[in-house]
Amino acid sequence: MQGEAYLTRTCIKMPFHLLVAVNNSGNANGEVFLDDEEELEMGKDGGNWSLVKFSSELLGDEVKIKSEVVNGKFAVGQKWIIEKMSQYSLDVWTLSLISITAT
Repeated sequence: MQGEAYLTRTCIKMPFHLLVAVNNSGNANGEVFLDDEEELEMGKDGGNWSLVKFSSELLGDEVKIKSEVVNGKFAVGQKWIIEKMSQYSLDVWTLSLISITAT
């Protein structure tokens, strides 16, 4: 999720907030693909794109979060950051929320 803006080019310069829904085991994974919205070939070596792969795993009372960034120079050059990550789990009895905010 990103902040509100009238233009896409304004919106993509705002920090990202990831909302993660976990499975019954407390685990989740996903990907975020970011590009310049102009280049026709997505994922080309050295192109104007970045891919971030996420995974989270419940280990006892702890949540382990990992990320892998592919072609990260593009996102860093655009100053795109993930400002906050919220992880939700829902079972029959409880709704829990974990939030991590970048500093």
